Amino acid sequence: MLPLLEFKQAITNDIALSNWNRSTDICQWKGVRCNPKNRGRVTALNLAGQDLSGTISVSVGNLTFLRTLNLSNNRFSGQIPPLNSLQKLRVLDLSTNSLEGNIPDTITNCSSLRFLWLYDNSLVGSIPPNIGQLSYLSDFDLSSNSLTGTIPPTLRNITGLNLINLNSNQLSGGIPSFLFNLSSLKILDLGTNTLGKTLPSNMGDRLVRLQFLSLAGNQIEGRIPSSLGNASELQKIDLSLNGFSGPIPASLGNLQGLTTLGLSSNSFSGTVGEWLGNLENLRSLHLQDNNFTGPIPSSVGNLKQLLSLSLAKNKFEGPIPSNLGNLQQLADLDFSYNELQGNIPDDVFTLPRLRTCVLSYNNFKSPIPLDFSKLQQLSKLSLSSNALTGYIPDSIGECEMLETIDMDKNFLTGNIPVSFSKLNSLNTLNLSHNNLSGSIPIILTELQYLHQLDISFNHFDGAVPGNGVFANATAVSLEGNWGLCGGAIVLHMPPCPTNSKRVDRQYYLIKILIPIFGFMSLALLVYFLLLEKTSARRSQHCRYLLMTSNFLMLLIKI
Repeated sequence: MLPLLEFKQAITNDIALSNWNRSTDICQWKGVRCNPKNRGRVTALNLAGQDLSGTISVSVGNLTFLRTLNLSNNRFSGQIPPLNSLQKLRVLDLSTNSLEGNIPDTITNCSSLRFLWLYDNSLVGSIPPNIGQLSYLSDFDLSSNSLTGTIPPTLRNITGLNLINLNSNQLSGGIPSFLFNLSSLKILDLGTNTLGKTLPSNMGDRLVRLQFLSLAGNQIEGRIPSSLGNASELQKIDLSLNGFSGPIPASLGNLQGLTTLGLSSNSFSGTVGEWLGNLENLRSLHLQDNNFTGPIPSSVGNLKQLLSLSLAKNKFEGPIPSNLGNLQQLADLDFSYNELQGNIPDDVFTLPRLRTCVLSYNNFKSPIPLDFSKLQQLSKLSLSSNALTGYIPDSIGECEMLETIDMDKNFLTGNIPVSFSKLNSLNTLNLSHNNLSGSIPIILTELQYLHQLDISFNHFDGAVPGNGVFANATAVSLEGNWGLCGGAIVLHMPPCPTNSKRVDRQYYLIKILIPIFGFMSLALLVYFLLLEKTSARRSQHCRYLLMTSNFLMLLIKI
């Protein structure tokens, strides 16, 4: 009881421990579990997510029968206390706190440890060099700290490791080759460090159980070893944000259980082979920000489970594969910043789950497909910087979830569709640098979430609306439309011309007198043709008709 009371005293916010007192059986205390055969021996202390703050008392180290210590998801600060007496401890979870300082070397005396979770703290220094003494360790997670130094070579002694997660630290010195000999590994996450160097050629030969591999953000160079295709249980690969070069090995096509392939932001080159179509369980494919060339492989149409597809910022060329419409689960599509050509296939706009469609900065030369009726989930449409022609389809108004439309730098003509009035979620609209014309639809003022509007460098004319987005000079861009006038003062547009009294009077007289004159002229003409016979009378009536006409013109000029 005394070690736990001392533990409570070190906590500054102990509301959750209100029943920790001498009048209550210790085995009834919140988060405390005792040995059922010996009620005096505490075997587990689980206070996860209790909003506890303060420090972790060294008295915890006196609970020598403790098997589980879980203080995760609290606000503990200070250092990890020495726990060298806890030789029965199997689970140590201090994750998601604000713990500081080094990981104590004495932790290696907890010789029964199976799960060591210290992630999401502010720990510094190196990983204890004798960590390999924890020979029963299964899960080893020190991610999201500020650890430095190298991965200790003694880690090779823990042959039963299932999980190694050292993500988001400052580790360096390369990836030890022995890690790829740990045949029991299921998860290896070393991402976001500065480990550098290259990968061993046989890295995939022994990883027979590996399911998750992340080496992202480590400045690794060289090629992906083709042996990685031998790790047949792999489901997720993330090698992005490195310096990998060369082509993707075709052996990755053997990984038919793969659901995620992330090779974004490297220096990969060459073409992407048709082997890609073998990965029929793939849900996420990110190859953006590389130097891939050639066409998009037509076999991409086989990836019917795909949810996210990004090939942006490469040098892909040729058309979009016509079978892209097979990807009926696709939610996010980004082919921007390539050299793609031809038409945008109608099938792209029949994908019912599509949320983002980014095809900007290519060489598409065609009208925009007319039918948007199936894109009920679409929130972002970017077709900027192509050579698209024709009208903006009216059916785009049926995409009522749209928040962003970018169609600038094309050759679009016609008006802004009135159907835009249905786009109640629209936040950003960029139609600049096209050949659009006509007046600005007043309905744009009714879109309450529209905060960025750019229709500059078109051929719009007429009065600029004065409210809604048009009342904010920083939210709207209208330059390059020489026929626009009026609007809010903050836009500094030229005033619209106003009619003078003379013009008003002329307009009024024309509106009133022309029907009268027309009737009188018609009556005289009938009279002249039917009743008058002599040429003298014809001349007299013609003179009368001319006088009437002159009189009308005089009134108009007044």
